[in-house]
Amino acid sequence: MIKKRYDFPYELSYQEAVLLQNRIRKMVKLDFPYREEEVRFVAGVDVAYDREGFSFGTVVVLRIPSLEIVEVVCERWRPSFPYIPGFLSFREGPV
Repeated sequence: MIKKRYDFPYELSYQEAVLLQNRIRKMVKLDFPYREEEVRFVAGVDVAYDREGFSFGTVVVLRIPSLEIVEVVCERWRPSFPYIPGFLSFREGPV
């Protein structure tokens, strides 16, 4: 089970998003402290949009190395944050 580490504020202005992104940036870790044989699961994530403005997010978790599907989660959401290059996570993250 994945533990949620951050409560996302769904209604943000652009200025608030800039401040939040700068704060969250410090939480990103680019090192991978695991050996390849220790990795047991991998997930793929995607978001699509319909013509009515809804977004549809899907996460698929696969077992390694068999690639057996372990879990699929889909969600529908109407984004409140506009499309702004560099801030896609604020639009697609909540879904």
